[in-house]
Amino acid sequence: PAEARAAGARTYVDLLRAHIHKENDVLFELADAVLDARTVEALARDYAAADLEQGASTEPAAAEAALARLAAALELPVLAG
Repeated sequence: PAEARAAGARTYVDLLRAHIHKENDVLFELADAVLDARTVEALARDYAAADLEQGASTEPAAAEAALARLAAALELPVLAG
């Protein structure tokens, strides 16, 4: 039912927020402390290439469209940003 999907989506959002918090406050800080500039630049190039290869878009409109598709699939209202 829609309620179960919505509850699952909220649980996923909570997990995702916790994960992002750990990345931002632990992983990225550690990476900044141990990686040199050349390695960071190489990682950025590799991530950009992977995004292109997988067809990922960095445009906000693409993210908003993906959110709208997910909300429709979960039968949830989309909040205006």
